[in-house]
Amino acid sequence: SKYGIPLISVGSQSDSRTSITSASIVAPICCTISDLPIPGGPHIKIGRFSFIACCTAAFASFGSDLDKATQQQLNRGERLVEVLKQPQYQPLPMEKQVAILYAGARGFLDPIPVNMLADYEKELYAYIEQSAPAVFDDLKEKQEIDSELEELMKNTLTTFGETFKSSRGLN
Repeated sequence: SKYGIPLISVGSQSDSRTSITSASIVAPICCTISDLPIPGGPHIKIGRFSFIACCTAAFASFGSDLDKATQQQLNRGERLVEVLKQPQYQPLPMEKQVAILYAGARGFLDPIPVNMLADYEKELYAYIEQSAPAVFDDLKEKQEIDSELEELMKNTLTTFGETFKSSRGLN
């Protein structure tokens, strides 16, 4: 939020099996995830992920194969839930939250293994601060993603993603 308070809390620090159902608003002045200025926001994708994840066990018990679209939704949802986690008492500024959620909602995190997302996120913020500070500046100033900012974000995320994957042998 613009007050520097985390937008949501996903589970507890000691719970390694954090689920989206444990998400809660942490302060009344905070906005919800659906209020983030991300077109076609992650709230829709997380809702789909939650529903599909609950049904996956049933599919698996019948030996059914998941179609490619369902598997992609599960993979994307898993990544969105992972990037929602924040260290206790270390809230992210709104512009960083929007940047990483945009990356997740738009598929930039899809090729990144879940166990590498924390490194990706940390390095992404440093990259934007050094190489594309206009992303964070515009998010703070405009409080929305217009077509110009969206193009800048896509280019920044694409360039950073290629560098990150290459440095980790993920190409």
